[in-house]
Amino acid sequence: MEAREAFLTNILEYYSNRQSKEINKLRVNIGKQIREKDTQGLEESLRMLFGNIPYDLHIRLGDYYHSMLMMLTIVVGYEVGGEAHTDKGRIDAALKKGKEAIAVEIKYGEGRKVEQLLKEGMEQIKEKKYYEKYGSNEVCKFIGSSVWRK
Repeated sequence: MEAREAFLTNILEYYSNRQSKEINKLRVNIGKQIREKDTQGLEESLRMLFGNIPYDLHIRLGDYYHSMLMMLTIVVGYEVGGEAHTDKGRIDAALKKGKEAIAVEIKYGEGRKVEQLLKEGMEQIKEKKYYEKYGSNEVCKFIGSSVWRK
């Protein structure tokens, strides 16, 4: 594991109050869940990981969750481009691994429905044609992600 991944893994261990073995298992599971588009499994893994972070460390802004998810995808093994610019806008996170590219749009909303946030994220990816950045030589997937607080 390169130094950056090791550093971020240590941060995850500390803030999630989980042991190295648990973090490594989560890393493998989350990577697999992203590749296989297992949204239910990914949601469970993220809840498990973030569920131990004390509430007073949570910042009620989308940027907080955006940076946490970027850190996690780096630890999982993706090259991450945050706020990746295109000719039509910015992709919240552009993940690359080999010939696979994933455009991620993260929506945060307090008191709004998760389904609406997810729909907005996916619509933005398609409307702004973020997949065009990657060309036909790569497989491009889309993930609309939402963080919701009651």
